[in-house]
Amino acid sequence: MIPAWRNRLGRRAKYAASAAVCAVLVVAALLVWFFVSNSSGNREGTPMSGLRDEMGRLRFEFLRPGTRLAPTEERVRALEATLGCGLPEHYRAFLLDYGGCDFGSHLHCPSSPSREFAVFYGFYGDGSYDLAGELQPHRGRIPPDLLPIGEDQYTNMYCISFKGSRSGRIYFWEREREQEGDFDNVSLVSSDFVSFLKSLRPKQE
Repeated sequence: MIPAWRNRLGRRAKYAASAAVCAVLVVAALLVWFFVSNSSGNREGTPMSGLRDEMGRLRFEFLRPGTRLAPTEERVRALEATLGCGLPEHYRAFLLDYGGCDFGSHLHCPSSPSREFAVFYGFYGDGSYDLAGELQPHRGRIPPDLLPIGEDQYTNMYCISFKGSRSGRIYFWEREREQEGDFDNVSLVSSDFVSFLKSLRPKQE
């Protein structure tokens, strides 16, 4: 016959083990909740959280899909190596998902001199509409901190500043007003990429 004190010790050991297992499970559940909710909150709280809806509203289409190269992390890094600097965060995220697109018809851009927007550049093997391909012939013709990222139907360019105090700002480069030795044809369009994207409207709106 097992002494009563041994039964009590055995029961206490079982209770302690059960309590320890429950504590571990509770802690694990709390950690999972924390990481999932924190990750979701970060996505929902960023200015780019409505990007999919925004691009759907603008009815985007990938431009020349037969020659468009997927905007992979490797291609973005190669572009950044060419610039000698990382791209602004929100434009970089946009580029990875939507680089190389147009909108079926031209968009209204109320803050630019031309009031028009047509194409976002991406990665293309033949240079046309290609980010690096558009940058190369315009070196010295645009400020050194600007990267052409799109254009209107008249080939005036929209550029993003990628370094310095102006990083992230969007500028309009007006081709017809270009004069050698100055950048008087460059004007500020938006203080950041997300605001610029949200300002674009289909012309019928």
